[in-house]
Amino acid sequence: SNVNVPGLFAFRIDTANIEAGGCNEHESLNHLPIRGSQIGGTSVYFQGPCFNSNTTEIQCRFGEFGVVDGLILSEFRAICISPLAAHPGNVELTVSFDGGNTFLSSGVYTYMPMTDDAMINEQILVRQDGDIKTVIDWDAKIEVEWMFSEASLANLSSENFIVIEYEILTPNDESTRRKEQRVLNSDVDIQINAVIPLASNIPLQSGRQTIQINLAEISRRQFRMISVTGPTIGIIRLGIFINRSHRIARQMKSALILIQKTSEYICDTWKNNQPAPSTWNQNLLPCPNRLDQARVARAQYVPDPMCQPEANRPFYIPSSVNCWFHQGRPHFQEENAVACFRSVRFNEHNAGGQCCYSEAGHLIRRGSGAGNDDRYHSDKAFWKHQFHDVLPYIACCKSLSDPERCNLYFHYRPSRPGSDTMGQFGGTWGDPHFLTLDGTAYTFNGYGEYIYLAIPEQQSTVFDSSSSFRFESQIRTTPIESGTTNATAIKAFAAKIGLQKISITVSRRNQLLVHLNGDELAFDNDLNTTTLQLEEFSITKTRPNNQLTILCQLGVHIQITPIFITTKSVMVLNVGAAISGELKGNWTFGLIGSYDGNPSNDLRDSSGNIVGTTDTLSTEQIHQLFGMTWAIDPVRSHFYYESSDNASFYSFQNKIYRPTFNVSINSSNDSNARDACGILSNATDSSLWSFAQRTCYYDIAVTGDIAFGRSSRQTAEQQIEQREAMRNSPKFNSNLSLTQSVRVGEQVQISFQATSEFSLTIHYKLLHAPDGSSLDGLTGEFNWKVPDETESSKKIPVEVSAQDATYNLTSTYEVLLEIQPKSNALALAASIILLTLTFTSSFVLP
Repeated sequence: SNVNVPGLFAFRIDTANIEAGGCNEHESLNHLPIRGSQIGGTSVYFQGPCFNSNTTEIQCRFGEFGVVDGLILSEFRAICISPLAAHPGNVELTVSFDGGNTFLSSGVYTYMPMTDDAMINEQILVRQDGDIKTVIDWDAKIEVEWMFSEASLANLSSENFIVIEYEILTPNDESTRRKEQRVLNSDVDIQINAVIPLASNIPLQSGRQTIQINLAEISRRQFRMISVTGPTIGIIRLGIFINRSHRIARQMKSALILIQKTSEYICDTWKNNQPAPSTWNQNLLPCPNRLDQARVARAQYVPDPMCQPEANRPFYIPSSVNCWFHQGRPHFQEENAVACFRSVRFNEHNAGGQCCYSEAGHLIRRGSGAGNDDRYHSDKAFWKHQFHDVLPYIACCKSLSDPERCNLYFHYRPSRPGSDTMGQFGGTWGDPHFLTLDGTAYTFNGYGEYIYLAIPEQQSTVFDSSSSFRFESQIRTTPIESGTTNATAIKAFAAKIGLQKISITVSRRNQLLVHLNGDELAFDNDLNTTTLQLEEFSITKTRPNNQLTILCQLGVHIQITPIFITTKSVMVLNVGAAISGELKGNWTFGLIGSYDGNPSNDLRDSSGNIVGTTDTLSTEQIHQLFGMTWAIDPVRSHFYYESSDNASFYSFQNKIYRPTFNVSINSSNDSNARDACGILSNATDSSLWSFAQRTCYYDIAVTGDIAFGRSSRQTAEQQIEQREAMRNSPKFNSNLSLTQSVRVGEQVQISFQATSEFSLTIHYKLLHAPDGSSLDGLTGEFNWKVPDETESSKKIPVEVSAQDATYNLTSTYEVLLEIQPKSNALALAASIILLTLTFTSSFVLP
């Protein structure tokens, strides 16, 4: 106890419970962080009981992945560096303080699955020719850069030194087979095939350090160790070791790096073992036709961090790395990608799709600038994706200058076709305003816990709370100010996805708490983005706004944004939802409506009755006839509850609470409110205001907080912009081929006719075409006579755009003309004509 004990005491207050600092002989051993990268190198700190400072070394066992040596740093803390894990998952972490004779449990440590941005790591930067790289050459001179702060080097001696090594990774087929007998995991296990020393005995210094490394010289010196016949994937490890007699790391930095080496053998061996794409790439979603569609198709596609426009490029992705994998080949008239997106979902073969877009915002459908079908989706099988998709691409296209081998890669990894983007948006924000998935806007000031969005196992128009759901989400609304009836706001979100339950709540101390299956989730506070990948969904936390994103394989994207109301000193939540078009039609229930394209049935109560529309019902009627019916059954609550809180309390509040339905604004604040909401001073008829303006003005009226109202306006406008971006551009004839063989001397005619759901008039434009060709701007008819001097086997792209006359939405289509030699019939006809002309000329000569 700290009672009557002088001094300063530390407590942790950012969790659900206040925790005392320091150590205690009666405390159990625990560790932080509780999760780390699969490639290891995470500093894991232990605390709880008081450690014996006379003993400096400990041993840590990370389950089946081995025992590593660690250190006691002080009476309060000890440290071990996590080793590489063959596969992601949970292991029991145990610690020995007696040389390995006995081990004490510290609990569960989780090795997290690798993600697409794993190739970029701020811990270690690798440069080649002055540019930061994630793919380097075996015969290059590289510069490795890292940084240690003064605080991290505290208490280190002159005996401590830095070692840099490269660990080559390969699949571990035997371990994979053993694992598959125990657990369902589609990815291959990995192992360290070789460890190559790059540099050693580097003295410590605070701040940035660099070192030059000649890989060509090292590969010659380590020739017997480095049996590399092509591209490899591995880890550059940079560790601080305590002394030369003990390989005990005090700190570790790790970076995943690809090293390329020219090899026709690797490319040829790969392609000789490839099945036809049609055996594995079925049931993948088509790509959105336009970049603006892809950006908002969040339930279907997510940004590829390795290729984004400069304005949207993640700060940790260097310009030299951005879109390196998707540079078009100029001599083949291929476009460079400026943005790529990866499919959220994978099919029954664990395959995924990728879509890439040009600077003009159009889908790229061919060449090295385009996206490709991945044999293995990187979220489902990261390492298989590296070994079967990425490394072969480097071997066939990046390491070689042979266009035929590169084209064969694209044959086995084809590009995704484009299509009209399906899916829609809805959400709730502010004092809570709702926008349904079909676009109906209303306000519901309930006090309780309600079904937000539920997706059953089978389609239905009647909600059965006792049935099973593929996805079931709930929201909790409470009065913004205790004891008032002016307005409520969202204070919690919860969902059950498969067998997993996740709860996100604003605590009494205005802390944002995240619980998974009842256990509090801790995120890394020193990272700007932290993603936890689970079997059926992922959850990402983004700093500095603490926004949380839940992304489900089912085709649901939930975005939760905390907003602080300054005048009330309270935090509330905005909850946005995006849903895949595959779930259109009697698949959804809850406060954000039935997603079927028909706004007139959005206000359907939990019994399946359509109670009316916003044009026929008052706010009070919507509250009583629609909103209150979606209160959850307390026994089916998915929320985390603080002490003295429970589901029955909120069920009771839903029945007795009656909000104030007519709220007027203080006249002295009217001018400021109008300015924040973009409402003209003479616009007295609120029915003529936009939906965004009404929500903004209403929220200022009930809270007096201008910033809160402005936030509501921005959210509403963003919802509208997203729905507008989902409008479909003209659709080309689905029977139009991507390639067409034509012969020298042949007359080529292609119909690029398209249709639009918004306009009968379509304007066509020729973007890329051979000289002498023409396009009818009103019909889309293309004509070209292949000149006799055209080189056979040449490939000529013809790209046409189609734009509707209502919204000026544009889509493009490209046909690749493959030139064949002149046919024998044409050649014979030409010879006869030439012979006739020669004979006639000879006959008329004097």
